[in-house]
Amino acid sequence: MSLPREPVWPTPYRQWQQLLLDALQESLPVAAPQLQDPALLDRIATLRHTLDALPAALEADWEARRPSRELASRFTGHCLLLVFGRFNAGKSSFCNYLAQRAAAQGEVVAYFRFDAQGLAWCDDAFAEGATETTAGIQGVCLGDDLVLVDTPGLHSVTADNARLTRDFLECADGMLWLSSSSAPGQVQELDELGREIRRGKPLQPILTRSDLYEEDELDGRIVSVLCNKPAQTRALQEEDVLTRARSKLQQMQVDPDLLEAPLSLSIHAARLPGDRTDVERAAGMQHLDRALQRLRAHSLVYRARKHDEVVLHHLDEQVLGRLQSELLVPGEALRSALCAQRDTLPTRLATARRHVWKATLLQMPALLDAHLQHNDSQRTVAALQQQLHSELRAALAQVLPGIVLEVPDARLDVNVATDADAMGADAFERLHLALQHAAAAWLDGCIAELQAQAEETLRAPIERCTALPQIVGSARLQLQRLHDALRQPAVETCFAEPVPAP
Repeated sequence: MSLPREPVWPTPYRQWQQLLLDALQESLPVAAPQLQDPALLDRIATLRHTLDALPAALEADWEARRPSRELASRFTGHCLLLVFGRFNAGKSSFCNYLAQRAAAQGEVVAYFRFDAQGLAWCDDAFAEGATETTAGIQGVCLGDDLVLVDTPGLHSVTADNARLTRDFLECADGMLWLSSSSAPGQVQELDELGREIRRGKPLQPILTRSDLYEEDELDGRIVSVLCNKPAQTRALQEEDVLTRARSKLQQMQVDPDLLEAPLSLSIHAARLPGDRTDVERAAGMQHLDRALQRLRAHSLVYRARKHDEVVLHHLDEQVLGRLQSELLVPGEALRSALCAQRDTLPTRLATARRHVWKATLLQMPALLDAHLQHNDSQRTVAALQQQLHSELRAALAQVLPGIVLEVPDARLDVNVATDADAMGADAFERLHLALQHAAAAWLDGCIAELQAQAEETLRAPIERCTALPQIVGSARLQLQRLHDALRQPAVETCFAEPVPAP
């Protein structure tokens, strides 16, 4: 049987992804030439490389799920239920019994296995045992409208088997959540099903092994006899599982109404001798029949939008998920590093000013001694200007090694009579003070200008980093509208407005 051609993505979903990626490309931080911090430059380059590589990675993610979609496409028109639970929840026994029961009722039963090579039909029933027996995806067709898919379980003893279960979750129309009545409804297992329930798939809790052994006398001997658990015990366990599971789904922000009422059954008790109708009713099979009928009816509604749901699931979990972990998290780390650079500018520039001022004071006596020799005020001022400029550049290289700033030429306003006749002690002191005041004034103005330069160098990449989560947040809201429109056919499923650029 050839596989049907996989449908293309609906236009609104392709537009959503492309506009989102385009908006992010336009908003990626770009380093100004003045920014030369190797660590920051590497982070900026990594963000761009990540986004450039994202389309190929997303395509690989989509292709990796192709086996799951192919499995679902094999059974178009069937209600495909994933049998989910821990590896010892009795999944294989459950599927085998339903297959034997269907065959006894005259329905066509066919077992299959599914792996990287595709689907293979087989005659063997599922292996059963107290240890993990399912080593891959296996299933059984019951009649012409029901397929049960048995998985190794999310809590498999092997990582590959657990991954198989996660990969094939999305192919199902609904889920049968099996747990042993000895420890029923371990709600932490629902964490792995939350994404599928959010897609509107129903969840049917089933408490398996709802039986016990009682002592009885047979031919004068005390023997252990398998019995169904009392109806009251079953009802109490079912109510407990329902309460805890609904609470868990509410914590997960999942619609608890998708949780069906739990039911209890015993496959072992259903196989006991006696009138089949009475034995199966006592074992809980009639409740299961009604539950399966409800799931069949629900799957008719879900299957009509199944392809769209799979695409939206990919956009939500893979596109937004990858953007969150691979772009937004490192983008926020970059923004924090840039802000730290900006916020420490006043302190570091103040340190540079102190270094320059200290050096100036130390060199001032030598400068004035030279002035006594040549008695040329312009030459003295020029020497001080050159000294200030050189000292400040050296200090900036120490305190701001990652930002190259343009230090303005020193222009000192010194207006003191310095001719030979006026160079008495008072005039010399006035020159000394005038040079100090002029140097201090220039330093203060220069430091303020340099801080403005540095802040401007950092401003644009900070703003762009800040815009990234805003763009993704806007896209997330638009994707939610697409979700809502899909589940409300009366609402036109059109792409509203483009993702805003910062």
